[in-house]
Amino acid sequence: MVLLNAASTKPQSKRDILHYITEAISSLEKSPSKSLNNLLKKADGKVAQVRVLDEGDFTIRVSNGSVKVESGFNDDLVDGTVIVDNKTIFTILDGIQTPVEAFFSGRMRMAAATDDLILAHDILIAVVQASLKSIKIQKLLNEYRITRMGKPGKIMSLSRL
Repeated sequence: MVLLNAASTKPQSKRDILHYITEAISSLEKSPSKSLNNLLKKADGKVAQVRVLDEGDFTIRVSNGSVKVESGFNDDLVDGTVIVDNKTIFTILDGIQTPVEAFFSGRMRMAAATDDLILAHDILIAVVQASLKSIKIQKLLNEYRITRMGKPGKIMSLSRL
C-alpha cells in the first residue's frame, strides 16, 4: 500500500507498526527520563502481550532497564495483556483521554495483577511525557498517524495527565 505524506507529494510506504515502536523506544533510550528509568527498574523481568487492533500482536519484555518488542505473542507466561486500537492510542497521546479513562470506557482492555496495572499506567504516563520532549518521536507519531488515519496530529498537552 502506498500513501501520500501530507507534508509532501512523495508516495510513502505504509511501514509496519513494529518499526514505529522500535524507533520510539530507541529514541527514548537515547535520552532517558529519570522517572521512566526508575519505572523500568521496577518493571524488570516483566513481560506483556499487546494487541493493537488492525495492526498486530506484540510481546514486550523489560530487562535491565531496556525494553524489547517482538512481533507476535512469544511467551506463555506473561504479566499482563493489553488490547487497544490505534485511535485510542492517539487519544491518550493527544491528552484527550487518560489511560484510566480509556480503560474504564472499554477502549483499552488490560488484564494483569493490580500492582502491574498501576505500574503499566505510570510507565505509559512517563512515556507520553518523554515523548512530548522528543522531536523524533513527534515526527514518528505524525508519520504513523498520516499513514494510518490520513491526517497529521495536533500539539499534545500534558494538562490531562
